[in-house]
Amino acid sequence: MKHDVLSLAKRFYSCEEVNFLSTITNTEAQRKEFVKLWTLKEAYVKALGKGFSASPFNTFSIIKTKESYNLCEAEERIGAWKFAVLELVASSHYATICIEDDYGVGGAPMNVIVHRTIPFLEDELISD
Repeated sequence: MKHDVLSLAKRFYSCEEVNFLSTITNTEAQRKEFVKLWTLKEAYVKALGKGFSASPFNTFSIIKTKESYNLCEAEERIGAWKFAVLELVASSHYATICIEDDYGVGGAPMNVIVHRTIPFLEDELISD
């Protein structure tokens, strides 16, 4: 995957997403963005309560804007979803969140609080 991100993207992603990835010339940045998109798509499919086969990744697009990631599909649910990408410090791991937005586009911001917990030893707030 590391060396052939675009061929995997062409297999699983929408045309819009493949076009976005092809504009990234740095191979490491392209790989990271591929992984972010994958986790965002997984979060959306799980939020719908569907599996990969019931909602193939190439049937909808998640588009990166200047400030966020947004769902772009030919359904009325556009704008009804919020996404958050959490990048774990000093690693190439990401956690993504997808929630239904009851307030619509531009509504209340998502507030995510992250704790690092070692049971019975430590509980440390690591997000702002």
